[in-house]
Amino acid sequence: MQSAIVQFGTDALRLFIWLVILSAIFIPLERFFAIAHNDRPRSPVKGEIGYYFLNNLLPPLLIAMPLAALAAGGRALLPEAWLALIRGLPFAATLGIALILSEIGGYWGHRLSHEWPILWQFHARHHQPAHVNWLTNTHAHPVDMIWSRLTALFPVYALGFANPTLGEQGMIPVIITLFNAIGSFFIHANVRWRFGPVEALIVTPAFHHWHHANDEWRDHNYATILPVMDRIFGTHHLPDHFPPCYGIDDEKDMAPLLPFSGERRG
Repeated sequence: MQSAIVQFGTDALRLFIWLVILSAIFIPLERFFAIAHNDRPRSPVKGEIGYYFLNNLLPPLLIAMPLAALAAGGRALLPEAWLALIRGLPFAATLGIALILSEIGGYWGHRLSHEWPILWQFHARHHQPAHVNWLTNTHAHPVDMIWSRLTALFPVYALGFANPTLGEQGMIPVIITLFNAIGSFFIHANVRWRFGPVEALIVTPAFHHWHHANDEWRDHNYATILPVMDRIFGTHHLPDHFPPCYGIDDEKDMAPLLPFSGERRG
């Protein structure tokens, strides 16, 4: 019990340090380069910080065991020739393939969160804010966070690209999770930057803001890193301007959450 308390305190301290670093980066950026939406209500800062800690502490604890079981199952069921092939790849190639697999799993997990009502009731909370900024990244229901992380990592583990017994390869899920986390804060940022041809290669704030649009384009742009996923599956939308409105139509669609954030539900 004592070790668990120490570990929890260590994780909370690490998250606090990350919050300070992220604040130092994104608060100035959003102050000087914000999209002009001053008429839209912002979520309470204390609530957003509550989401930040809740969704960075609880989901990792709950997905650790299923992912460990999946890794063990993959080692037992996958052909040895396939596992040997993966072991023989350079680490950079293994990581690159794992990132693509994670993007495919994440795309479909995210898309299903919009298309299946049972998942939407949890995902709707992430779309609740009428003003999107970097902290919107963790404005989510824990069940939705668990689903999104599991679906992003499932193909990586299931196909043997995250073997914790192989040293460097065991770090692949950590690298993917860290890469996605940092990128997710950036693509939610309230900045008016456009990146020209680069927008065809990687997800940017403009691309992801259209995912949060509350108009006829709301169910588009599901990718986290590679917008080509949306081009392949017919959900890509990126005009030369930012969305006119964000949020959801009815907050009663959302699954309940403990009222630590000071929100009022409609």
